[in-house]
Amino acid sequence: MEGKKGYLYDLEKLITVRLMQEDTETVYSLLKTERDPIFAMGILPYYAMFVQSCQEYMGEIFLEEVYAKKIKNTRNFLKAYGDGFGKSKKRVESIDENQNEQYRERLNFDFMKNWNIHMNLGTYWTEDKHIIGNTQMIADFLEVRDVFNTENKEIYRKLGEQIGSLVVSLKEGFSQSICLPEINRPNTGKEIKYFYDLNTNNVDKLFRNNSQKSLNLFFLNITCNLNFIKYVLRPLLDVDNKWLFRVEYIVTYYAYRSIQRLKITVRITQIYVLV
Repeated sequence: MEGKKGYLYDLEKLITVRLMQEDTETVYSLLKTERDPIFAMGILPYYAMFVQSCQEYMGEIFLEEVYAKKIKNTRNFLKAYGDGFGKSKKRVESIDENQNEQYRERLNFDFMKNWNIHMNLGTYWTEDKHIIGNTQMIADFLEVRDVFNTENKEIYRKLGEQIGSLVVSLKEGFSQSICLPEINRPNTGKEIKYFYDLNTNNVDKLFRNNSQKSLNLFFLNITCNLNFIKYVLRPLLDVDNKWLFRVEYIVTYYAYRSIQRLKITVRITQIYVLV
């Protein structure tokens, strides 16, 4: 019996290591070919998920402390809206308020600051009109509190450098003991070239007129997450890619969970009103 347990443990470990190697090759392939800046920002939570999973499995932190913490927080963004809707509502309201004040303050004259003529939300689109990202959501998961801070560029350049170095180290380590898996890439070099800016304080065709602003932003972020995977990441990888499958599963699961939590909140509110 002990021998059987040991065999199963070794088999499980071998399968885990092989999956980690395949994920490494997938992420390495994307890092080599995908240089679009919008793609780079949108993909970061999934790179962070990979890096954090590897560190947790190996029981060791390989990144500098400040970047290790940032990676963990970025990975956790993937389940940010899976909490109760009240918490999600506060989150989107907080980032919207922060962005609104920053862009309002950029106006040259004080008397213009209450005109709501500034743009505080930028959106990114595919050529066939699918929204795949927005600036408030990206600022949220990258923990950017001041979008005009000139140090942001260097911080995230260094973060990308640390991720890339770890991926290369893993790739080289695996190649010395296990044959390399083949990663099929039907497409490379994705570019995101379509943008639309708006002011969330005003009525906009992107949102429902009869919904709260926080609810519109909540659904916007969920839609961006789902669409980024479906219309940007999925076309770059083979349909059988296991890393892509796990990414799709996690994003879909937390999108579903967040909507279920919203439905529960709505029901409780309706009951309260009736009582």
